[in-house]
Amino acid sequence: MSKGSWAVPVLAGTLLVVSDVHGFGGRNRGCPPPCCACGCDIGCGGVAYVEQVVTAYRPQYVTKDVEVTVHKLVTKEVEETVKYVEMVHETTPQKQMVTSYTTVAKQVPYTYHVCVPVTTPQKQMVTSYTTVAKQVPYTYTVYTPVVTQEKRLITESVCVPREVVQNVTVCRMVPVEGYGCGSSGGCRPCGGCGSYGGCGPCGGCGVCYAPVYEVRQVKCVVMEPQTRTREVVVNVCHYKTEQRQGVRTVYECVPVTQEVTVNVTTYKMEQRQGTRTVYECVPVTQEVTVNVTTCKPVEKIAKVKRLVCEVVPEKVMQKVTECQLVPYQHTVRVPVCAPTPCCH
Repeated sequence: MSKGSWAVPVLAGTLLVVSDVHGFGGRNRGCPPPCCACGCDIGCGGVAYVEQVVTAYRPQYVTKDVEVTVHKLVTKEVEETVKYVEMVHETTPQKQMVTSYTTVAKQVPYTYHVCVPVTTPQKQMVTSYTTVAKQVPYTYTVYTPVVTQEKRLITESVCVPREVVQNVTVCRMVPVEGYGCGSSGGCRPCGGCGSYGGCGPCGGCGVCYAPVYEVRQVKCVVMEPQTRTREVVVNVCHYKTEQRQGVRTVYECVPVTQEVTVNVTTYKMEQRQGTRTVYECVPVTQEVTVNVTTCKPVEKIAKVKRLVCEVVPEKVMQKVTECQLVPYQHTVRVPVCAPTPCCH
């Protein structure tokens, strides 16, 4: 079942519900005006809602198996007898007249022209150029040095002696008396001479000397650098320009025309006779035997196999989903007019 087959029943069910709702006067209709004049008519005193059970339809999709017919393409091999024409080659010898060309050389006289040179002496005026040197005066500029003495201030550094007093440590040797001087005094025990001061003869100890350090003030002269400025006279060299006259050698090309005899060569045409070799293509006809191949049609019969396609119907089961309208009931509230008595 197609999807569009259930569109109309759903719409009909919807219209049915709407018609049931509006069958009680409709929601958009007004009640008649109350009867305020004398009489027995009953008017509308207000709107009241009552519950009513209605039947509606909703779609439900159901899947089921349906038997359908499908067409399948089946190929099968068929053997047939066919007739065909085959071109068979047949070769037969035949005699034919064949013309070939051969090259033949022969001597042919001909006339040709040559250019013969003829030399004759002629007198001509020839202009040549020679180089002539001449002295030409000219003016040139030189720079002459001029030395002048000028006073300049110079700064120089000189060393000035200055006497200063410095503390100097002085070591002096002081004699020490006694027997058996120690190693610091520089003597050994009696009986030998020590390394310092010397010792007396054996049997006694001589005088030993010990170093004593003391600080003394000593005057010395040191040189201190000082800068001073003084005025000196220096030679300054300036250059000034001077115009001087001189002579220089100029070389000029001077034309010289003179008459000379030259050999003039001219060419004249001469006609001469000669012989040259000419090659000609001469046709030669001869009879030859050639093989001629022709094609002759021959009809033959053969069995061939070919594939034939056929459409075969087949029934298969397919799953189809269709839409069904299922009725159901539900309660709705509809408006109604409540009756009122007439007023007097």
